[in-house]
Amino acid sequence: MPDRIKVTVTPDRDTYQPGEECRIKVEGVNLFGPPAAGRRTEVKLRLEAAEFTPASYASYRFGDPDRSFMAKTEELGEGKLDAAGQATFTYRFPQGLTPPAKLNAIIQGTVIEDGGRAVSNYHGVTLHPYANYIGVKALTGEYCEMGKPFALKYIVLDPQGNPSPAGQLTAEIYHLTWNSIYRKDTDGRYRYVSEQERRKVYTEELTPQQAEAEFTYTPQDYGRYQIVLRDPKTGAQASLSFYASGWGYSPWAMEDPDKIELDLEQDRYQVGGEAQLQIKAPFAGKALVTVERERVYDYWIVDLEANTGVISIPVKDEYKPNVYVAVHLLRSVNGLEDQAPARAFGTLPLMVDSNKARLGIDLTVPAELRPNREVEVKVQVKNAGADTYLTLAAVDEGICQLTDYSVPDPFTFFYGQRRLSLSSHDLYGLLLPEVEGMTTQSTPGGDRDFLDGVRKQNLNPVSLRRVKPVSLWSGIVSPNPSGEAIVKLALPQFNGTLRLMAVAFDGQRFGSAEGKTIVRDPLVLTPTFPRFVAPQDRFTIPVAVFNGTGQAGEFKLRLSSEGPVILESEPLVTLKLGAEEEKIAYFQLKAGQGMGKLRFRLQVEGNGEKCELEEELALRPPVAVTHEISSGSITQKEPLTFNIKDRWLPGTATYTLALSPFPTVELAGGLEYLLTYPHGCLEQTTSKLFPLLYFDQLLSAVEGGTFTGNADYYVTEGIEKIEAMQLRDGSFAYWPGGNNSNEWSSVYTAHFLVEARKAGYVVTDRVYNRMISYLKSTVRGRETARNRLQAKIYALYVLSLNGSPDLSTMAYWRRYAPENLSNDSRAHLAGAYFYTGDRLTAREILPTSFAVNIFPRESGGNFNSTLRSDAIILSVLADVDPHNPAVYQLVNRINKAAQGGRWGTTQENAFALMALGKLYKEKSDGTYRGEVYLGKEKIAEFDSTQDLILSDPRLAEGKIAVKLNGDGECYYYLKSSGLSTRTDLPEKNTGIQVTREFLDRQGNPLALNKIRQGDLIIARVTIKPGQPGLENIGIVDLLPAGLEIENPRIESRESISWLTQESVRPDYMDVRDDRLILFFSLPKVRNYQFYYALRAVTCGEYILPSIKAECMYAPEISSFSSSGAIRVVRD
Repeated sequence: MPDRIKVTVTPDRDTYQPGEECRIKVEGVNLFGPPAAGRRTEVKLRLEAAEFTPASYASYRFGDPDRSFMAKTEELGEGKLDAAGQATFTYRFPQGLTPPAKLNAIIQGTVIEDGGRAVSNYHGVTLHPYANYIGVKALTGEYCEMGKPFALKYIVLDPQGNPSPAGQLTAEIYHLTWNSIYRKDTDGRYRYVSEQERRKVYTEELTPQQAEAEFTYTPQDYGRYQIVLRDPKTGAQASLSFYASGWGYSPWAMEDPDKIELDLEQDRYQVGGEAQLQIKAPFAGKALVTVERERVYDYWIVDLEANTGVISIPVKDEYKPNVYVAVHLLRSVNGLEDQAPARAFGTLPLMVDSNKARLGIDLTVPAELRPNREVEVKVQVKNAGADTYLTLAAVDEGICQLTDYSVPDPFTFFYGQRRLSLSSHDLYGLLLPEVEGMTTQSTPGGDRDFLDGVRKQNLNPVSLRRVKPVSLWSGIVSPNPSGEAIVKLALPQFNGTLRLMAVAFDGQRFGSAEGKTIVRDPLVLTPTFPRFVAPQDRFTIPVAVFNGTGQAGEFKLRLSSEGPVILESEPLVTLKLGAEEEKIAYFQLKAGQGMGKLRFRLQVEGNGEKCELEEELALRPPVAVTHEISSGSITQKEPLTFNIKDRWLPGTATYTLALSPFPTVELAGGLEYLLTYPHGCLEQTTSKLFPLLYFDQLLSAVEGGTFTGNADYYVTEGIEKIEAMQLRDGSFAYWPGGNNSNEWSSVYTAHFLVEARKAGYVVTDRVYNRMISYLKSTVRGRETARNRLQAKIYALYVLSLNGSPDLSTMAYWRRYAPENLSNDSRAHLAGAYFYTGDRLTAREILPTSFAVNIFPRESGGNFNSTLRSDAIILSVLADVDPHNPAVYQLVNRINKAAQGGRWGTTQENAFALMALGKLYKEKSDGTYRGEVYLGKEKIAEFDSTQDLILSDPRLAEGKIAVKLNGDGECYYYLKSSGLSTRTDLPEKNTGIQVTREFLDRQGNPLALNKIRQGDLIIARVTIKPGQPGLENIGIVDLLPAGLEIENPRIESRESISWLTQESVRPDYMDVRDDRLILFFSLPKVRNYQFYYALRAVTCGEYILPSIKAECMYAPEISSFSSSGAIRVVRD
C-alpha cells in the first residue's frame, strides 16, 4: 500500500560521547499537506559496532577486533504528535561500553496512522565511546623471521580524526597457541576442537607522541603473536597479529614494497588538456604506463631513473567519463636486491569533465493542485538542440517513498565513473620485450544480457485491483526551439504529494530534474480498509475527514456498500470541523458468506464542497478452494448418476461435466491439477506445460470458466517464463529470480523445450543453444551415484531427441551400465538409441518385462517415485515398442494409481499424461447418442461425433443422470469446485508438524483476544519433520484480515533485527497481501523456526485460518494446524 505520511527523524546533533543526552524530534506530515497531528508515534534506537576509518589515515587499522559488542536495541517509548505533527524523545547514551571501535546509533521513528498502518524512517548518529582511538599498521607485512624485529607504526587520534597526544600507552605482546582436543560434538561425532591460549610474553610503556611513532618487538619463538596497544586512561586499544616463521623469509623493510603511489594535480580534466601524473615508486626501473578501461587506449614505455617522476598525458574525448592510468614498473636486473620485489604496480582513475553533456531542466508547476482536472506542467530544457526530447512522469510520493526511489539520472549513468574492466598480469620468469612508440585503438562494441523479471501468480481466488496507483507519463515530447514544452497531465481522484520527474536527452547529452506538488480537494477523505476480509469477519473502517475549505462547518459523511456485507453502524455521520481540522469517523461492518468483491462508496459534503471515493475489498475464503473430481466411462448398460447438491458455499461453486468419445477426457483431472497447482518453481512450471503439447483438446474440459484461450497461449507464455529463468551455464534456476539449479529439473525442462520447438513453438536460439551445451556437459563424467547417473542418461535421451546424440557416451553406458540401473533409466537409454535410428539396439536394451521398481517418493533430488518410473517406461515404449507385452501392465498400474483422474505429484501427473496420451490417440469404437437429465428434466443432448462440455449450475440442483443409446463407449470427466461449507476443517499432522504462534516484539506470547491496533507483532512458525532429508516443503500461512505483513523489503517499514538472527532461512519466500508462502529443505529431524513481523491494522474480530505444510513431491506428508480467532482493539 502506498504511504500516506512522510516521517522524518531529526536528532539534535550527529556525534555523541558516553553519558550525553540525545534529543530526537519525530515529525509526521500527511502527504496531502497538513501535519499528521494526534497520530501515535514510537521511537527505538539500536547501537551497532562500527569501524573508525578517518580518510587521512586509511592505511591504519583502528580499534581492537578481539573486543566484542553485541548490538542492542532500546525502546524509547510512545507518544502523540502535537498540533504541528511533532514529538520529542530523549535518550542518554550509556557509559562504560567497550566495543572494538566507535558505535553507530540507528534511530527509528515510526508514526502509526489512525487506520493502524505504520510508516517508519531512520537516522544514524555516531557514539564515540572512547576519548581517542589508537591506530596500528605493520611495516613488514604479517610475517617476520624469528630472532629479527617486527615493526609497526601507531598513531593516536581524537574522534574528529586529528592527531591527539595520549598519555602513557602500554604495549603488550601475547604468544598465541592452540590446544587441540578430540571431543564429541552435539551430533554425537568425534572431532578435533581447537582452543586458543594467550600467553603474555612482553610489556613496555610507550612515551606519548604527537604524530606517528614506531614500535618494534623481536620474537624469540615460532608461531603467531599479537601486539596490543592500550591507553589505560581512556580504555582505547588496538591490536595487530603477526607470524614468526623460521624458513628464512625476511620481508623487505619498507611499507607496501611492491606498490606505486600515483597522484594527479587535478580532480577532473577538460578534453584537450594534459594531465600531469606524479609517480612515487619504491625503486627506479623501466615503467609501462597504460591508459585503460575496458581496453588499453594508449601506452608508453618510460625509463624511471630515480624512484619518482612526472608524465604528461594528453586528455582525449574518448577518455570520457574516466579512464584508469596504470603503471607497471620493473627493476633493472643489476639493481635486484635480496628478497626485494622485482616489480611494482599502481593504478589511479583519471576523471574527464563531461558537464558539457549535461542538459539543465527547470520544472514549473503550481505548489498545490486539485484532483480530477487537467494540469499543465512547463518543462524548460536549457541549451536544448534540434534533436532534444524529454519525458515527464508524475508519481504518487507515497509509492516512491516505499523504496526510497530517486529520479532517474541518465547523465550519471552514462557519465559516472566506470569500473576498470581489464585485469593486469605479469610473469616473473620472462623478460618483457621492448615496446616502442604509442598505439591507440578505437572503442569496441559490446552487448549485455538482460534477465527479465518473471510474473508470479496471485493465489487469492478473489482478484481485484485494491490500489489504483497514480503514475502518469507524458510519452516522448519534443520541446520548441527555445527548449520549452508544455505537458498536460490528467490528474485522477487523488490526495497526496505528486512527484514530477523529467528526463531529457539529445544525442549523447542528458539531464534530469524533479519537483513536488501537493494535490488535494478542499475536503480530503482518508479511509483505511483492510486488504481483504473473510466470511463472518467483523471489522471497523476509520475514515479521516480533513476540512481544507478555509472555514469551519458541518460535514455529512455517508458510506454505502455493494456485495455480501452488512453495515452494523449508522451509514451517515455528521462531523463539525474547524478550518484545517481533521476528525475521524468509524463504521462497523460484518462480512457475509461467500466469496467475491465488496464495493464501497464514501461521500462527504459541506461548506459547498463535495468529495467522493470508491474502494474495493476482497471477500476471501478462510480456507482454500477445493475440488472434487471423478472420471470414467459410460455405456448403455452402465449410465452415470451423481448428486453434488449443497457441498459448497453459495456463490463459490463451479461445475464442469465433460463427455467425449476420446478416452483422454478421463485424464482431464490430471491436467486440471497441473494447471491449477499454486506454486511456480521450474519443475512445476514445466509440468504444467508439457502435457499441453499433446492435450490441446483437453483444455476445454478443464476450463469451466477458469481458463481462456487454447494450449498455444499457455505454452507460449510458459516458454517466456522458462527462458527468463536460464542461468549462464545453460541450466535453469529452480525458483524465479534464484541462482541455484536442480539437475533433473533442468534436463526435464530441456526435454520440454526440445519437444516444444519440434511442435512449432518459438524458443530463442540463445536460450536453446546454451541449453544444449549444458546437456552436453552434463552427460560427461562417469559418476555412478543413482541420481547423477539417472540425470545423465535422461540428458542423453534429450540430446538424441534433439538430433545431436552423444554416441560415445551412449556406447559407454550401454556397455558399462551398473547392474542396479533402474528400469526407467534403461528405457531412456533405449529411447536415446531409438532416436538415432538404431531401433535394434533400442529393443535389445529394453527388457521383455518391467517389474515394479519401488521408489519411495523423493521430496527433492530427482523427484523419483514408483508411478513416475512406470510412466517414463510407458512413454518410451509407446515410441520404441508399442506392442511390448509390458505396455498393458504399465497402463493398468498407472490407471489404478489415479484418484479422480489425477496422480499424487506434478511429476507423476506430467509423465503419466504424456505416456497415456501417446496410447489414447484413437476414439472408441461404436456410436452413441446421449442425454443428460436433472431428475426428469432433460438439460442436454450429445452424440459420438463431438465432445460436450457442460458448465451449468443446474448440475448441482439435484440428482443428475447421463444415459446412452448405442453400442459406443463415452468417457466422462466431472469436476465441482468451491469453498467447503465447513470452515472448521480438522487439524492433522502426517509425517510433518507445523504450528504458528503470535508473539509481541520482545518475543513474549500474545493474547489473541486483545491485540492493540498499530502494534507490531511477531509470527513464529515451527516446523518439525517426521523424517530426515525432506525437501521442497511448502508452507502456506493464510493471514487473518486484521493483520498485515511488515514487508522487510520496503524502506519505510519498521524492522526488528533479531528476527533474521533467530530465523531459519527459507529456500524461497513469496509475500502476498493475504498470505506468506515459504519453501524449506529440512535435513534433520528437529524443530525449525521461522519468524516474520506483522502489523495489527484494522480493528475487529477475525477468523484465524490454519497454517498448512505440504511436501510438494510427497503430498501425503502434510500438516494443518493453529486455526482459531483474533480480536484487534483500539487504545
